[in-house]
Amino acid sequence: MNARVAYFYKERISFNAFSLLTLLANVMSSAQMAVLHA
Repeated sequence: MNARVAYFYKERISFNAFSLLTLLANVMSSAQMAVLHA
């Protein structure tokens, strides 16, 4: 596999993982707010 392609995929995968973690954190904090204000 081309080194540049491998690097691109690695960056993309790590970025996607970071995006998912951020989304999960947002959902968790929203749920926490909903519970606190229920």
